[in-house]
Amino acid sequence: VSSLARGGRIDIVHVAFDYPTFFVRLDKRVPCVATVHHLHKVEALSMLPFQRNALQKGALLLKGSILTSLEGRLVRQCAGVIAVSRFTAESVRKHLSVQPGRISVVQNGIEAAEFEDGDPERFRSEFPRLSEKLALCVGRLERSKGLDYLIPAFASVASRVEGATMAIVGGGSESYVDDLKARARMAGVGDG
Repeated sequence: VSSLARGGRIDIVHVAFDYPTFFVRLDKRVPCVATVHHLHKVEALSMLPFQRNALQKGALLLKGSILTSLEGRLVRQCAGVIAVSRFTAESVRKHLSVQPGRISVVQNGIEAAEFEDGDPERFRSEFPRLSEKLALCVGRLERSKGLDYLIPAFASVASRVEGATMAIVGGGSESYVDDLKARARMAGVGDG
């Protein structure tokens, strides 16, 4: 980066958080912004209740704290921070002591046109057991996504809303998917 900056070939540097970028020293002559999807310490704190013992909890929190310290080192070199949600912006403010004026929220986007011509009849024919009262969750199937909370929350809704159904769509480790299916069956909302 420094050699490109000296040659006047860089106007701005944009860093998306990932492990290798934590160790980059940015050239102060070139403005930098960072996009933050989440902080590792916040993710670790959200996963603590799912850890089986104190050693696992301690290791998770230590790893999250170390990575967030490195995240802070990178953010302090940047002129601005782009957070993908208000929650992430608040996490950056709270855990990295970044002034709110340096943080902008820009939510992740999708190409909406790809979904505008969807065929609801095809969806219904492929998934006939799903009702009109549908809760749909689409994403990576991993503990940090909070699916352990979603299943009992949906079970509570289903007990009060006649005909409510839920579909969870995504990929994840086979053992975690099996665990989610078992949780859904135990909550009375599994499909078999």
